Amino acid sequence: MRVMNAMDFFVRELDELLSVERTLTQGYRGMREQAHDPRLGQLLGERLQAAEEHVLNLRLAFEQLGREPLGEASPGASGIVEGYRLASRRLERPELADLLITGAALRAASYEVAGYMGLMELARDTRLARVVGLLRENLDDEVAFSQRLANLSVRLAQRLWEAEDGGQAEPHAPSPGEPSAT
Repeated sequence: MRVMNAMDFFVRELDELLSVERTLTQGYRGMREQAHDPRLGQLLGERLQAAEEHVLNLRLAFEQLGREPLGEASPGASGIVEGYRLASRRLERPELADLLITGAALRAASYEVAGYMGLMELARDTRLARVVGLLRENLDDEVAFSQRLANLSVRLAQRLWEAEDGGQAEPHAPSPGEPSAT
């Protein structure tokens, strides 16, 4: 598609996000299958359900704009999924898989958040007001998922370090916003 004006650009970016959602959904399925921690498996299952809703919202946005999705692939999302697959083959211990999964899923969610934020800025034009609510719903969900995933990732990492250190781990550095022990 040739991009001739602001609406064409918006539609191209909307199509990119639709492709991102579809591509990352495939990646999340593979991650869920390889997850060892039941909380991570549950969170990824919830993510898959949310991704289906995101796709529906994006398709509805296309309808409201009177446009059709272009169906172009997302090299960025494909790169995140492929990076995860390559790294998972190099793991020597299965318990490391959960940390790899949380890292890849956080990268994926960050990519989606950035895409939705960019579209929200473009959608400030009054002609696009009818799709803002759909985009906001998806963005808010991505941010909430990222926060839950980051919290779980910290707990999984702590558990792994404690298991490796035999309980002799040094005190952890506080997370951003967490008060220090001193």
